[in-house]
Amino acid sequence: MATGFGGPDGLDGGGFSILDPKLTIFALANGMDLEKAPSTRKLTWFRDGLERGLLLSASADGQISVMALAWKRGDLAAALQRLWFAALITLLVVVAVFAYAYRGPWLAPLAIGLGVWVMAAALQDLFLRAKFGEVPFATALARLTGLPRSAWGTAVAHFGLGVMVVGIAATSAYRQEKILVMAPEQSVSFAGYELTFKGVFPATGPNYNEQRGRFDISVGDTSLMQLFPAKRIYRASRQNTTEAGIHASPWGDLYVVLGDPKQGGAFAVSLYYNPLVRLIWIGCVIMFLGGVVSLSDRRLRVGAPRRATRMREPHGEPA
Repeated sequence: MATGFGGPDGLDGGGFSILDPKLTIFALANGMDLEKAPSTRKLTWFRDGLERGLLLSASADGQISVMALAWKRGDLAAALQRLWFAALITLLVVVAVFAYAYRGPWLAPLAIGLGVWVMAAALQDLFLRAKFGEVPFATALARLTGLPRSAWGTAVAHFGLGVMVVGIAATSAYRQEKILVMAPEQSVSFAGYELTFKGVFPATGPNYNEQRGRFDISVGDTSLMQLFPAKRIYRASRQNTTEAGIHASPWGDLYVVLGDPKQGGAFAVSLYYNPLVRLIWIGCVIMFLGGVVSLSDRRLRVGAPRRATRMREPHGEPA
């Protein structure tokens, strides 16, 4: 479909002298590519995996015709070529995870690589839109900061999805668990930590009594902290609860649970380690922020119509 508008009085100099500044601002504000030829201007953009565009042509008498270009189907080979950097980063991460966890499970590195692919592709898409490496750095930076909020929101949300996928894959595949009986002053190595059981002693809270265990946590010769898991009894309801000792770190969470007493002052102890579990929640927060940024784009806000207020005419006073 093509439409025409304009005239020699409104668009001189081939028809684009007045329109060009507005087209440039429009393209920068919406993350579009603008190609200029002597008598044509071409606007292109990607949406839903398809390349779409408009072709503006100027006639000799100053008339401007606008034609919608045929949509181009996504080209997998071209997409992979555009995302070569993301693919390289993903490959390196997969190889590193395979080397770290060479005993399996074997599908976990692929799942983690998928998450890294999504994160790297989201970032690279922004850099491709800004044309880093194709135009001067200052121009590319201006294009990057001028991208619409919907483009930024999409990239941020996809990056958060990749973070969440990495967290789910790592936690599901490399979660560790160990149940054993430990006597006072006995030590055990678990998930890179050295845990020493120091015994159990009674303690009292505002409305409960408990048997509180003490574990010294260290890595090598460095002492990190102490954990105090407990078995608690509330005095009013006589309800029993188990309180875990938790050591949280960016790399994973260590849980120590005190079980039932055994002979000789020993206790059953359950140890759990969830690696990268916090990435699941961090990814969800990032996705939420991406949605907020995308919805803040003024082009996506639709205002509800306001009901018109009818003005009452003042009643005239009787003569």
